[in-house]
Amino acid sequence: MKKKALSILLTLALCLSLLPAFPAAAAAAEMRDLYVSDSGTDNSGFGTSQASPYKTLEYALEQAQTGDTIHIIGTVVTEQTQTDIPLIIDKGVTIEGDDSGILKISHAGIILGNYVTFSNLALGFSNPVRNGIIANGHSLTMKNVTKPDNTGFSTHLFAGGLSDTNLQDLPPVGDFGHILLSGKVEVGEIHAGGLSDVSVNDLGTKKA
Repeated sequence: MKKKALSILLTLALCLSLLPAFPAAAAAAEMRDLYVSDSGTDNSGFGTSQASPYKTLEYALEQAQTGDTIHIIGTVVTEQTQTDIPLIIDKGVTIEGDDSGILKISHAGIILGNYVTFSNLALGFSNPVRNGIIANGHSLTMKNVTKPDNTGFSTHLFAGGLSDTNLQDLPPVGDFGHILLSGKVEVGEIHAGGLSDVSVNDLGTKKA
C-alpha cells in the first residue's frame, strides 16, 4: 500500500514538472517609459523613446498602463480650451520631469482615479478654475515639484474628492486620500478634505 501511494506521488510530481511554465509578465503588465515633447507626434509607433515622443500628456495617458513612467521633455502644455473641464488621471503612473521638464496645465484642475506621482518637474496652472490636484481618495506623491518661473496659479492639493459638481464621468473615489511631499515642493494650500465646486472660484485669486 505504501509503495502504491509513493508511486502515485512520484507520478503526480513528474506530471507537474512537465507542465509549461508561465512567465511572471503574464500576471503583471511590464512597466514602461513613455515620453512627451511639444515637438512629438500623437500616433502609434511613437512615445517609447526620447527620439520619438508623443506630443501631448493627454495622449500619453490614454496609452499608458498602471506602473508606467511618463517623461516630460522640455515644456509641455495640456490642450484644453473649455475652462471647466479637469484632467483625469485614472492610471497609477509617475509623471517625471527628469529635473528639466515643465508641465503647464490648462485644464480646470487634475482629478485622480489612481495613485499618481509627480517627480522632478515644474508644474503650474494657467487656468484659475480649480487650479489644484484633487487626490480623490487616492495616493498623491509630489517629489521635487516646483513652480515654473513663478508664473501662473498656485497648485493646491486636496486629499478628498470633488463635491457639489455637475461634472460627469468622474473617476470613483478611493478608500483613503494620502498626500506625500518629498524634497523641494512648491505648492499652495494643502487640504485633508476635498473641494466643493461651489467655492472653486476662490482658488483662482491666489496666484503663485
